[in-house]
Amino acid sequence: MHDELGITSLELLEAACKAGKVAVLKGFGEKTQTNILEGIERRRSYASRHLISEALPLAEALLEALRSNPHVIRCSGGGSLRRHREVIGDVDLLASSKKPRPCWIFSRSVPAS
Repeated sequence: MHDELGITSLELLEAACKAGKVAVLKGFGEKTQTNILEGIERRRSYASRHLISEALPLAEALLEALRSNPHVIRCSGGGSLRRHREVIGDVDLLASSKKPRPCWIFSRSVPAS
């Protein structure tokens, strides 16, 4: 594909597939072209999701920081992190305190590696 179509990026591959240029290449066909387009779409839909193996070390560091606060009684991971889902969208942390304040909700995406 690189030599025949000059494809150097995912965007160029997608454009070539949509234009029907991949299906006519030797060794490819309509089904392969369709599978490539579906794979590109699947990758985009999971771009904001992360493997638990990437998220767990970050969550543990945050939990350790929470545990060091003298007002925190206990804290743990929640949501898909607690359920050990293979792929998660965010890191949910739960904490109880001896001196609760109004609830603050922090949301930060886990950086992709």
